[in-house]
Amino acid sequence: MPASHRGNGGAPWTRDDALVEVLRARLSGFGPQTIAAIAAPLALGEGEAAIAPVRLESEGYVLRGRFTPGAQDEQWCERHLLARIHRATIRGLRREIEPVEVRDFLRFLFDWQHLTVDTGWRGQDALPLAVAQLEGFEAPAGARESELLALRVRDYFGYWLDELCRSGKIVWTRIDAPRSAAGGPVRTTPIVLLPRRQAALWHEVPLPAGPPEMSPRALKVLEVLRRHGAMFLDELQFDTRMMPVELEAALANSWPPAW
Repeated sequence: MPASHRGNGGAPWTRDDALVEVLRARLSGFGPQTIAAIAAPLALGEGEAAIAPVRLESEGYVLRGRFTPGAQDEQWCERHLLARIHRATIRGLRREIEPVEVRDFLRFLFDWQHLTVDTGWRGQDALPLAVAQLEGFEAPAGARESELLALRVRDYFGYWLDELCRSGKIVWTRIDAPRSAAGGPVRTTPIVLLPRRQAALWHEVPLPAGPPEMSPRALKVLEVLRRHGAMFLDELQFDTRMMPVELEAALANSWPPAW
């Protein structure tokens, strides 16, 4: 038998061997394909065409799965080609989430906060929406209406907020009011507007804790970092004149950091 008609090791070609090699070449040039897509151009039945991919899979040459979005049927793809497709997909997804320009981000913020002409609210019914969007945001009492609500609700009237408060739907309060506070609020007092049903929840939010108690060595480390900024461990050890064990203990004592 001529060499061109013989397989590996001099064994005669069989139809199945030939089909495996044909598919080996074809699958290296196509993306994920179903058995139906593999069989059609070769005029094969799906049952007959399914044998060769299984053999190629046993060699580690192809992988099976559902690789394309929305795929219902099992697909086959040459493993190195699939890896290239995967890398290209990841690169494309990363490009989609790259940071936008600052001007584009600010434009989004203005639209999201309903501060532009096209997105601004109108009418008394829109006021609860504006209050809800600003829920939990502290602002001076004197600026709350003129600099926040009126900019979002274009035809805002002050008595609208009074009506919401009198109806019990909205309350104004201080989240972090000191226990020793005396006297009534002034224009600069920071207040929040909250739906009444949410007021208790907001008052249960723990206030930020003060800086943790730190050992003298930890305070020394903190002083050096504040003076020089971020440093490598050997630099920090040199500046603090500490032994490695002492420095590690100081760093552990300063977590969470106070700076």
